[in-house]
Amino acid sequence: MDDETGPVVKEIFALCLSGLGPTKIANILTAKNIPTPGTINYRRYGNKQGYCPQAPCKWIYQTISNILERVEYLGHTVNFKTTKKSYKSKKVIINGDDKRMVFKNTHPALID
Repeated sequence: MDDETGPVVKEIFALCLSGLGPTKIANILTAKNIPTPGTINYRRYGNKQGYCPQAPCKWIYQTISNILERVEYLGHTVNFKTTKKSYKSKKVIINGDDKRMVFKNTHPALID
């Protein structure tokens, strides 16, 4: 578990279980000045994708929804999420659930 982001993920799931939706959860995290995943990624690796320098702690509901949909937090590994038509192609194709493989309980779960 990542010491910086793990508690945030746990808080997101706890807020969801308490009945709050993604927009309200995003507003709460923004009010607490918690850095977004894009901000964390920029600070660690210099990657500007998803980073907004004007609002480094401004969460949006889509980010919360994406976090809540990830089965990796349950301790599972998901392979074959994307593919390409050819090794020459740069275009990434997102695979559907029928082409993905989920390996259950491969690492400690972050949430129950």
